[in-house]
Amino acid sequence: MARTGFAWGGKRQQPQTIVGKVFASLFMGVFILVGLSFLTMMAGAILGDLAVYRWTQVQAEVNTSEIIEDRQRSRPYRLAVEYAYEVEGQSYTSEQVYIDERWTEDHGEVARLRDEYASDQSVVAYFNPNDPSEAVLRRPDLSGLALIGVFMIIPLLFIAAGAYGIYRTWHVPGRSDKGAVSIGHTRGGGNFARGIGLVLAGMFIVMGSILCVALLIDPLIRSRAAQDWPTVEAEVIRSEVLTSDSGEGQTYAVGIEYEYEIDGKTYRGHRYDFTTGYTSGREGKQAIVDDHPVGRRIDVHVDPDDPYESVIETDLALGLQWLVLLFPTVGLLILVAIIMVPRRDSTADIAGTADSPRNRASAEVGARGSVDGGPRKLGRRESRIGGFIGLLGFAVVWNVIVIFAVIPNAPWWFAAIFAVVGVAVAAGAVYQGLRLFNPIVEMEIEPGQVRAGDTVRVRWHLRGNVSRLHDLAIRLEGWEEAEYRQGTRTTRDRVTFATFNVVETHNMAEMERGESEVTVPANAMHTFKARSNRIIWVLHAEGSIKFWPNLNQSFELDIHPREVTHG
Repeated sequence: MARTGFAWGGKRQQPQTIVGKVFASLFMGVFILVGLSFLTMMAGAILGDLAVYRWTQVQAEVNTSEIIEDRQRSRPYRLAVEYAYEVEGQSYTSEQVYIDERWTEDHGEVARLRDEYASDQSVVAYFNPNDPSEAVLRRPDLSGLALIGVFMIIPLLFIAAGAYGIYRTWHVPGRSDKGAVSIGHTRGGGNFARGIGLVLAGMFIVMGSILCVALLIDPLIRSRAAQDWPTVEAEVIRSEVLTSDSGEGQTYAVGIEYEYEIDGKTYRGHRYDFTTGYTSGREGKQAIVDDHPVGRRIDVHVDPDDPYESVIETDLALGLQWLVLLFPTVGLLILVAIIMVPRRDSTADIAGTADSPRNRASAEVGARGSVDGGPRKLGRRESRIGGFIGLLGFAVVWNVIVIFAVIPNAPWWFAAIFAVVGVAVAAGAVYQGLRLFNPIVEMEIEPGQVRAGDTVRVRWHLRGNVSRLHDLAIRLEGWEEAEYRQGTRTTRDRVTFATFNVVETHNMAEMERGESEVTVPANAMHTFKARSNRIIWVLHAEGSIKFWPNLNQSFELDIHPREVTHG
């Protein structure tokens, strides 16, 4: 790396070795492998179902139609039907209702199908033109396929993250000039990260909204509507607590079935209330089951427009279902963070050129701050809330996939790897979240425009609980960032070439508010941000907090070239 001749000593960050790059690539490859496996599975399901829409319609005669019950299954009911049809004079029979065999816990749903496809009636069927012996009565629901399509964002995001990680690990930038080293950062990286953040935010908002509709809004609407349904007397024919063991623990649901009669026809219902799915907490479900023993006569609410629809309890007791609000909330927070964090200007200017846009802007700001010797407030280089929200969003996505997709289906050793990563990422999110409660440093300098050789008065003010700090140190640091070639390898490097103490104190009053002076050496290299390398000056504040993440904030400031006087 080319030296600038003004380093007063510093620490060089160690370049990543080939072994490190290989391990990083293998780790990123796991992202791609998992994403591809889920993407293939989901795409296969969509394409297989869509193929049915190319099948040919034909009239069929139903021979038999009955409900099959298997109490060994958690979803015990299925329609068993046989129908006959002809294709080009050839007779065929089929027993398929859907392209795949479907069992359900809703007896009313199957009873409705049985009535629709009753014996000895003509119905519409769809046969495979490539194999006329294959036919179905019902085609897949397009809304369900669209929902699968939305959730395909998750594996696509994994693939993109893995591919970009490998690219960034091995990417070798070109040379900016003959024999010159290509130095600096890839300008598209910030836009890519911003794009990933927008996709992540959109994924949380869209999928979180879908979950909210399915688990909160729809049950609330149906519960409110059911309060106006008429009631009929029913008899409990089954009452038990249903248990589901998905690998990460047991969850439970109320399993009550009852029969009722309307206009001389017997119907069967299974719905206690409009909550969906299995949840933790067996005691509450057991209490409901004990209150509804087999043989008890109860009142149930029945939809007057659809007698197959019924429910026992119209008051909805939502528990952990409210947690689904976390998903769209996290998405909105990520979106707000992306909007609030300013986009980096991708145009590289030569800071040393007086006519560059960067220098013109800096000179104008500096002039405004120093016409009357007034101070200029500095802005922090990083967004604490942005980093926390991004890491939190990733942690939630990763751990949801691990809990609901990887652990139930993968070998224990494979799932353990993902679980460890999930715990580490969650711990990182917690660490970043704790940092949000640290005191906030506000920094200003005088004069507002700083040149090499100037003495700068630095003022600081800490907001928040300063008493938690054990000490405070503020330093003026100069960083040189570069990328250089070693044979066929390209190494990214940063050197802290200069460090000047502004203040080091244990005094509470001085930590909360104070001022000090620091002199920038006359031979110091000015701020330089070009396409190929960067010279950055920062005021860096550090403070130690016992049993808590330490205070760590940086404020970037421009140092201009020393004025040359002509005698």
